[in-house]
Parts: sequence; C-alpha cells; structure tokens
Amino acid sequence: MVQYSHLGLDERGLEGQQMSGGLYGHRSNSSASSSPPATSQSGQTGLVVPQPINAAKGGQGHGQAASAASAGNNNSGHIHSHPSNGSSGRKYQCKMCPQVGKVARGELKNGFALVRPPGHHAEYEEAMGFCYFNSVAIAAKQLIARKLANRVLIIDWAIHHGNGTQHAFYENPNVLYMSLHKHDHGNFYPGTGSPIECGNGPGLGFNINIAWAGGLHTPMADAEYLAAFRAVVLPIAHSFEPDIVIVSAGFDAAVGHPHPIGGYSVSTACFALLTLQLRQLAHGKVVLALEGGFNEEVLNTASEQCLSALLGGRQVDKISPEELARRPNPSAIETLQKTIAIQSPYWEVLRRFPEAALLSHFEAWEKEREQTEALRAMASLSMKQHSMSSQGSSCSIVDDVDADSSMT
Repeated sequence: MVQYSHLGLDERGLEGQQMSGGLYGHRSNSSASSSPPATSQSGQTGLVVPQPINAAKGGQGHGQAASAASAGNNNSGHIHSHPSNGSSGRKYQCKMCPQVGKVARGELKNGFALVRPPGHHAEYEEAMGFCYFNSVAIAAKQLIARKLANRVLIIDWAIHHGNGTQHAFYENPNVLYMSLHKHDHGNFYPGTGSPIECGNGPGLGFNINIAWAGGLHTPMADAEYLAAFRAVVLPIAHSFEPDIVIVSAGFDAAVGHPHPIGGYSVSTACFALLTLQLRQLAHGKVVLALEGGFNEEVLNTASEQCLSALLGGRQVDKISPEELARRPNPSAIETLQKTIAIQSPYWEVLRRFPEAALLSHFEAWEKEREQTEALRAMASLSMKQHSMSSQGSSCSIVDDVDADSSMT
C-alpha cells in the first residue's frame, strides 16, 4: 500500500513545526484537498509527491536562489530565502523530512520522495547544478539532531558527484556518504569526487567516492554498477550498520541520457536491483529521493521500478542475461581496485574478497554459492564429529558401569 503525502506549505513537518514558506510556493485552496494524507502505518511505503506552484500567490519557484542551499550547520530543516528573490522572510522546509522521520521511527517501512528540483549539488551558501536546497543532507542532519538515528548512510548513484552532500558531512563520522559517479579525472561536472577525498578529522574514512573514468570510450552499465555494489558499497555498508539509508536517486546514469549530460547505459532494472540490495540494510529502512535525470520517459520507468522494489520487488524487470554474464570493463576494474586500496585502511572488510571487482554477477553469485555450500558441509561435518564423540563418551561410561557391576 502506497501512502501519499503532500508538498503543500501548510503541512506540518517533522515534530509538527508549521511551515511558513517553501520551495514550491504557496498552495492554492483548490489543490489543498486534491490529495489527502493517508494514515501512517508501519509496513507502508511512503511516497512524497510535489504540488503545483500557484503563480498567483507569488510562489518561490525553483528558478530562484537561496542563501543556504544545503544543510551546512543548520539542523532545524528550515532554510531562509535570500532577500534578492523577492521572498524575504519566507522559509523552505525539507519536504522529505517528515517521511524520513516516520521511516526512522518505524511508522513507515520505507519511502520515495519525488522532489524537484534536485539538491545534491547545493552548497551551504551557493546554489549550483540546478540544485537549490539539499533535501537529502537536511534530512540526514535532522535525523542525527533529533536523535532518530545514530548512523545514517547516504548512497548517491547520480552520474554527477554530489559535492554539496559530501561537503555537508566531510568531518562527520555519523553520516557515511558513498557516491558512484562519472569523474573522468576531474573533467566531468562538477569536477569534485576524487577517490582520494576520504573525509577529514573524525570523518576520515566516512566519505567514499567510486569515481568512474574512461570517458566516452568505456561507458559504464549494469555490470559495472553491480560490481561496485558487490565489491565496495555493500561490504562497507554492512560494516557501518546504519540505522537508516537515504538514496540520492539520480537517474542520469541510465540509458537515454547522452553525453554531455550523461553518457552511461545503466538500465532502469539495475537501479531496481540496487534498491532491493539496499533493503538488506537498516532493517529495510530505505528512503529514495529523486535527484538528477532529464529524460521524462526514463525518469518515469526508473522511479516506477525502484518504487516496485521498495514494495517487494514482484513487478521489477529483469536485467539482461548478457549484462549479468559480462565482467566489468577494464576501466571500471581499475577504478574499483583503486577505491579498495584507498579505503582499505579504514574498512578492513574490503580485504576479504578483493576479486569481487573482477567478476561478472553470475560468476560472483556462483562463487558465493560454492562458499555457502562449503560452509554448510563444514558445519555438518563438525556436528557429526560432535555427535560421534558424544556417543563414544556414553559408551565408555556404560562400559565402566558394567565393569564395576561384574567386580561386585
């Protein structure tokens, strides 16, 4: 069952604060009752959808700048508008924060925030890359500040690096930021996200960049992203043991986004499988927030696929057998091996299965199956040996009793 929640400005946010303004402008009376909020129940999937802007009210549209574009040091979730935009005194409140709070408290099982515009490029005092407010960073800040979570994992799979999110938590060990993005040695927008950017101070090791290279000659697709999750993302995520997972779900790495805004060929089915894999973490407390993506058809399909994954995965498309059987391309293997080498001092788990970056999905699955069967065989043998040892001890005791009886 999908629960819908407004993005109207008269909604109450996390802990019931009244909103006095927002990114999408004032909501008209005609739209106020168009989508009534459902009752929150544990086990549901929350879906945040945007309301139309009422231009007559002078709404604060997404073409206007803000003085505090990302979370920065602001834990309240309120972002004040810059006076130059004509909306002095108004506030923006993170629209996905109430949903994330409900998931953290167990009132919702998971969620998907279809927010616009995207936010992961937004810096503390600078809007950039079509991003004005960093909803994911603000939501993570609120979770920590309100003690709804001790450890938050942010996964960013948009093709562009989330520089704003990285900077917001670069010295924070309570938020683990992992980004998979096109980097091309700093030649792809925004140029940040080098693999050597690992965090600073107490946050050292809690910033992980899988910075793809290869340019236009070796575009990444399903095989590369599955390998990245298998070799780096999931091992570290399980070791981190997050209380909740927030995904900056940009779909501009999907097929249908040509260079220069994209250039990769990840299938929408792959994003759904990645979502299913993330549900193994944090007792399934996963919230996706829509980020980049400029192909409407791809956005619709990818969002539908990921939402289906959150709802259980029964309607998820299958990845092509060719991609599942294909090994990652050499450029991707080099990137993953470099990432593992850089992050291994902070995450010992990366040293246990270094060949994971070299294998196809089918090969890795077969290897895991063989290891599981070997462990089962060893456990069964151990139980048999223990049983035989116990039986031998019993026989010895009986023999001793019989010997004592014959002597008397």
